[in-house]
Amino acid sequence: NNVKIINNKIIRENINELIFSNINEKQIDFLSIDIDGNDYWVLDKINTDKINIICSEYNPWIGNNTQKVMPYDKNFIYKNDYYFGASLHSYVNLLNSKNFDLVAIDSSGTNAFYIKRNFSQPFEILSATKSFKKPSGFYSEDRTIKIEKYVRNCKFIDLDV
Repeated sequence: NNVKIINNKIIRENINELIFSNINEKQIDFLSIDIDGNDYWVLDKINTDKINIICSEYNPWIGNNTQKVMPYDKNFIYKNDYYFGASLHSYVNLLNSKNFDLVAIDSSGTNAFYIKRNFSQPFEILSATKSFKKPSGFYSEDRTIKIEKYVRNCKFIDLDV
């Protein structure tokens, strides 16, 4: 019941201070990150030692079986144009390196849930490739094609190379 409202721009340079200087708890059971842009870069900098579960929004328009991330820009502002974040595979690999396992994808195909490895034994560990979902159910086929074409032409860093 201890709610604290913080009005601050979230960037990778301030994320740990924003989180850890504003809580009294020793552990964070659930952290959700959805900032429509630099999510990957911010998550990369978060000290996850005291976090048990992470939910991150991924960009399904980037596609499956690829590790692409938008370049870091601390002044980025999302323009409702589907250019944001990173692919599911990028997040899975990042969070695997931080000892988290992918255990769920929401039905809309935009949020992935990861649990700290020492708690993941009772869960099925998911494959990013097999679990990937496209949000095409919300869009007409024509609109889906236009969005995918637009996102393919956006600037991303390819972590596969």
